[in-house]
Amino acid sequence: MAFKTAVSLDWNEPLFVGMNDAVQDASLVAAKEVESIARALVPVDEGDLKASIKAFKSKFKDGGAIVLAGSKKAFYAHMVEYGTVVMAPKPFLRPALMKSKNASVKIIQAALIKATK
Repeated sequence: MAFKTAVSLDWNEPLFVGMNDAVQDASLVAAKEVESIARALVPVDEGDLKASIKAFKSKFKDGGAIVLAGSKKAFYAHMVEYGTVVMAPKPFLRPALMKSKNASVKIIQAALIKATK
C-alpha cells in the first residue's frame, strides 16, 4: 500500500504575504538590471529606442515586473531586436535578460532570505 502525504498552505499567512511582497519588490530591482544592460546593448542612432527602454511593476494579478522597449517615436524596437527582410537582427533585450539572469536570481534570493528572517 502506498502512502500519500498532503500539505496545505495558507498563502495569507503573514510569512507568505511578506515573501510575496519581497519577491514583487525584488523583481522590479531585477528588471531595472535588465533595463540597464539593454540600454548599454541597444544600437543607438538618434537615441529614441534607448530612451524608450523602461522597467516597471506589472499590473497583472500575479505581479512581477516588465521591461519594455518601444514608443511612438521608437516604434521599430521589434524590428531591431528580430530584424526584417532587409535588416539583420541586432538583439538587445534578450541578451540583456540572459546577461542579468544570475544577478536577478541573486536579487530575488536575497529578498526571500531577508523576508523569512
